[in-house]
This record gives sequence, structure tokens and C-alpha cells, in this order.
Amino acid sequence: MASPHLRTPGTPSLLELCIKAATRDKSCVKAWRQKRRTFEMLPSELAHELFNSLLQSHLLSATLIGLFQSNLQEVNLSGEATVDGEWMAYLGGCRHLRALRATDCKALTNNAIRQLTGLTAMEELDLARCRKISDDAVPHILSFKMLRKLGLAETGLTTKGLLLLPGLSRLVLLDLGGCPVTDADLISFQALGMLEHLDLWGSKVTNMGARCLSSFKTLKYLNLAMTAVTAIPQLNSLLSLNLCNCDVESIYGDGTFSDSLLRELFLSGASLSLKDVISGSNTRNLHLLDLASSRVNDLDAFVHIPKLAILDLRATGLTNELMLKFQGLGDNLRWIDLSYTKIDSEGVGAIAGHAPNVEQLSLNHTPVDDNVFIYLVHFPVLQSLNLGGSKVNGFMTVGSEEFQQISVLSYLEQLQHLRRLDMRYTGVGDAALHGLKNLVQLSHLHIHSNSLSDECLQQLSSFPNLVCLGIGGATITADGLLSYKPPSLLEELDLTDCWLLTEPALLDFCEAHPRIMVWNEKTVPVTSSSKPRFNKKEYGDVVNGGLATSSTRQLLQAKLDMRKSSSKLSVKGRMQATKKAFNNTIGVGVTTKPLIVIDERIKYKKQELLQLRSADMSNFSIPNLRNLKDDLLKISRQNGEVRRKKVLQIYNNGSNALVQLLSKYNGTALFVCRFCMGCRYVADSILVFLKTCSY
Repeated sequence: MASPHLRTPGTPSLLELCIKAATRDKSCVKAWRQKRRTFEMLPSELAHELFNSLLQSHLLSATLIGLFQSNLQEVNLSGEATVDGEWMAYLGGCRHLRALRATDCKALTNNAIRQLTGLTAMEELDLARCRKISDDAVPHILSFKMLRKLGLAETGLTTKGLLLLPGLSRLVLLDLGGCPVTDADLISFQALGMLEHLDLWGSKVTNMGARCLSSFKTLKYLNLAMTAVTAIPQLNSLLSLNLCNCDVESIYGDGTFSDSLLRELFLSGASLSLKDVISGSNTRNLHLLDLASSRVNDLDAFVHIPKLAILDLRATGLTNELMLKFQGLGDNLRWIDLSYTKIDSEGVGAIAGHAPNVEQLSLNHTPVDDNVFIYLVHFPVLQSLNLGGSKVNGFMTVGSEEFQQISVLSYLEQLQHLRRLDMRYTGVGDAALHGLKNLVQLSHLHIHSNSLSDECLQQLSSFPNLVCLGIGGATITADGLLSYKPPSLLEELDLTDCWLLTEPALLDFCEAHPRIMVWNEKTVPVTSSSKPRFNKKEYGDVVNGGLATSSTRQLLQAKLDMRKSSSKLSVKGRMQATKKAFNNTIGVGVTTKPLIVIDERIKYKKQELLQLRSADMSNFSIPNLRNLKDDLLKISRQNGEVRRKKVLQIYNNGSNALVQLLSKYNGTALFVCRFCMGCRYVADSILVFLKTCSY
């Protein structure tokens, strides 16, 4: 018999199931919130897991914090808009609290920080971008005698409060980025004898203040980006230096300093002479060099960096001629970013074979073409390759008399360590993907092209190790998506801009594969527990191509709940349940007819849809649109002058808003509208919509 402690990999543990059940919804929380005694006995690790689960589920309130006062040691409330003085009052009772991260909490004030003054064990406090925090909060912060890490970036501190900070003698990390730190303030920080990390980006520090940095004997990380500092004195212990967007003249003076430990140098956007800066400083231990968006005219200085492993040359204007200087970089180089440069396939060929240990190579938005694959095979340990936005299409023409196209993606088969491949916004289509059939070790694959269709999904089913798959902009149909058999390890499927897919098809796929997170603008994919899994930060809250109102979100959730709880309902029963859900979302007193979903795209062939989508609408004039306006006016007269004005106003604002208005007032039809106002497709769709409405 198997041990009771063993479980199948990938299945949740009993502890995870318990926490999930306890934080499922508000009713579950209400059922146990009175059992304070059980919280006092909880181990700290378990209490933190429960606390974080409540926070992620948006079920945590200020009063609930009181139940964790005996357990909490580290709390991260970053980005929570509801965090205010009441939350701080309850946290002030957590006598074991050692770390509090509350960045981007816009409601936090100086008085809220005063509620924490009794926390004698506090070692870390981060209030970055809490705009209401000012000098008056500093005396309260000084009460934390054990404080070692303090973040006050982009707060309202001035010299008055900054001059008090040296009272925190145990500080190891001090982040004052975006604060008006002056030379006098920096000189006063010399009293912080244990300081290892100092962040002063965007401050008022100049060379005069920077001279005192040599007295910081333990400093390991220094950020002076976007300041007037042009020269850095010798710093014995410094490991990382950030001078992005500065006018750099020298680092470590004349270069006679021989004990430099510097491993990371960030010069993105800086104005400098690379030869003078690098050769004038001791860089023998430099591991990372960031020169993104800086003007690079000479790479001779790289011979002074024998241990360089990470090199960022994005948007540097680098050309093929300069690439010849790479040949002396040695075997240590592991990571190269050449995105947004003028390097083409021949430029890549210049370093092929001279950097045999490169593991990550980015050629994003460069003029490389399909010839680059001939040179890529000389990077034998390559693990990640980015060709997005390049001229690659997967085929190369050979022959002098009879031209023949051969697939070049098959060259990648020789890269046995390749795990990540990005070919977004290239010409790669279904036919070219056949060249990848033997790259079964791929875990991440991203392609964005109108040349992809249902066929690509079937080809990509045979990649057993895929964890993340992106097929943006493809002409994938509902049938193609529902017939797709994803690999067992797949966790994310990006279908961004796959505009032929309908909401029902996406929802059906999500229900069939609840473990896969699906990205798409048209709908909000869900898990088997009917909780939204949608990247709002990247795409916003979008339903049917427009901003989702609370009612549309409720309708979507109601439809999903109906599917889960009434899977055996007849078609008529499902229609009645959907009608009831829709009526509940648009308010009392509004009568509706059964919900009908109309997708006008089925009237068009795929090629016609592609032509409509790519058509230039700037000078497009269609009689249907004029007729639509007349039809709207005629219909609206039956409903009074007020309704006529409102329809006209919404008409002028665009078709999406018009559809939202009519569907709200009549509730008889919803349809998917993908194209802009002025397109024949839009006009036809709205006319069909009007014909289905009952006035």
C-alpha cells in the first residue's frame, strides 16, 4: 500500500484544499471568522498562507487582520487601494510583525503610520509611492529601532524629514528614489555606517555630494540614475552601480584603483564615451553591462571586460561593422540583447562561433532574415531565441535558374537546448511550422501572424513539453480551437487578436481545459471554479471588444454558473436561465425577450473577413451607413424626442456604444462587432440587430 503521505504530482495537498475551501467566498469567511481561538493556535507558516489567500481573493478586510495578530510576521499589501489608517490600526496589534510592504497604497497617511509605533520588532518598512506620506511620518518611523530596510521612494519627503533619517543607525537598505535628496542630505547619511544599498535616482545630488560616497565603506548597491552626477569616486565594496540617463565622464577616476569588485554596471540611456569610461575604470570583475539606448560607436573597450556574461545593447544603433569587435569577448558571454539595432543576418554571422556559450539571444525588431538560421546553429547551447518583428518567414529561396523554397526552421533542430522561441510579428505561417516538428523540447513558443490558421493548432499538439503557447493574430475558428488537443503540461494559451473566435467557443474551451489560462480580449476565461483568470494589467477589462460594464461581467458569470450547475438542462431550460440572468443584470422595470447571440461573421467567407479587416477605412463612404442613420431616426420617433436625441448622440460616438445602448434598453440581441465604424460589416450587423429589436 502506498504511503498516506504521498500524493500524485500536480494534485493539491490537503492543506491547499483546506485553504481554498476557507477562502472560496464571503459566506465561507463569515462561517469561521468568529473562531479566534483556532487562529491563535495556527503555526505562523499556515497563518501566512491563509492571510495571503484572503488577500488575493479580495476577501481580506481590516477587521479580519485582528484574527491574525498572534501570527503575522511579514505582510505585503502593495497595490491595495483600500489600505488606510484602519488597516494600520489592526496591524499595530501584530506584535511579532517584522516586515510590512505597503507600496502604492494611495490612502495611507502620516496618521496611519502612527498606528504602527508600538511594533518594536519591525525590521523592514516599504512605503514607496504612497504620495500622502511626508516629513510628519518620519518621527513615527524613527520609533522602529530595529529597522534595517526602509523604502520611501516617490513620497512627499523633503530635506526636513530626510535629515532625520540618520537616526536609524541600523539601516542596511535605504530607498529614496524620486525624492529631492540634496548634497547636504547625502553628506548627513554618512552616519549610517552599516548602509549597503542606497537608491537616490532622480534626486538633486551632484558631483559635490557624490565625493562623500567614498566614506560609505559597506556600500554594495548604488543607484544615481537621472541625476547630475558625472563622476564616481573609488568605492571599495561596490558591486552594482546604476548611472542610467546620466552624462558619465568617469568611473573610479583614472583607473589606478586595482581592488574593484564591481559586477553590474547600468548605463542605459547615458551619454558617454565607452572607451574613456570602461578603460578608465577597473572592470576586470564586471559580469553585467547595460548600454541600452546609449550611443555606441566603438567596442574596443570590451577587451577590458574579460568576465562579461550579460550584455544589453538594445537600441544602440549598432551596425554589422562594429559586430566584428565581438570576436574578442571570449567564452564567458551568456546573454546578448541586440533588439532594435541595425544588425542583420550577416552581423549575426560575424559573432557566430566566437560566443559558443551564449544561452539567450534577442534579435527582436532587427532586419535579420531567414539567412540567420544558418548562423544560429553556431550557438550550440542556446536556450532562448527572440526573432520577433524581424524579416523571418521560415523559407529561403535557393537555386540560380529554378528557384526553390526550402524550410529553414528545421535548422533549429540542431539546437538541442532551445526551450524558448519567440517569432511574433514575423511572416511565419502554417507551412513554415512543419520545420519545427522535431523541436519537442520547446517549453515556450510565441507566434503572432495572420498566416496562421486551424492547421497550426493541430501541428502544435505534438509538442509534449509546451508550457506556454502564444498564437496571436491567427485566423483560428471555433471548430479549430475546440478540436485542439493541448499538451498535458500546457498552462497558458495566448489567443490575443484571434478575431474569428467567438465568446461561446472560448468559454467552451476554458470549461474543457480548466487548468489552462487563456488570454483573449473578447472574453474573461475562467477556471473550473468560475473565478476569472484574466490579465487586466495587460489587456484591460474587455468583453466583446469593448469595455466591460458590471452588468456584462455579471451576465458572463451567470452564464458560466448556469453551465456548471445546470449541465443537464435542455436547450429551452438553458435559454430560460440565461434570460433570467440577463434580466437581473439590467435592472428592475426593464422587460426583455430571450437572449439571442448573433455573430454576423458567419455570413462572410474567411478571405472576405481578412479583406474587411485590412481595408483602409480613412476614405470609406457607404450608403448603408447613411441609411442606418435614417432608419435609426425613423425608429426612434416612435419612442419620443428624448430617445431620438440619445440614439443620435450614441450613433455619433460609434457603433459599440450604440449596441450597448440598444441591448440595455431592449435586451433582445447581443452580437460580436470587431471592426471600426464605416465598415460595411458594421453597418450590416447593426441593421440586423435593429431588425431583431422589438419596439
